[in-house]
Amino acid sequence: MDKLFIQLIDKNDNPVELFEFSPLQLKAIKIGSSKTAKISFDDPALSKMHAIIEIKKSQVVVIDMGSI
Repeated sequence: MDKLFIQLIDKNDNPVELFEFSPLQLKAIKIGSSKTAKISFDDPALSKMHAIIEIKKSQVVVIDMGSI
């Protein structure tokens, strides 16, 4: 896997933002409202650490951190 692309969409299925990552440089991509998250949102409805995307060889695993 040379590159990993993550496309964010809004609630109406419209593309919002495209992120590009090099999996060789990352083992995990953190998603949340925290400024330290690789994909960060300024949204009070989103927890600081909402989900983690783990990259394991040729697999991509999304882990919900159980936020409500």
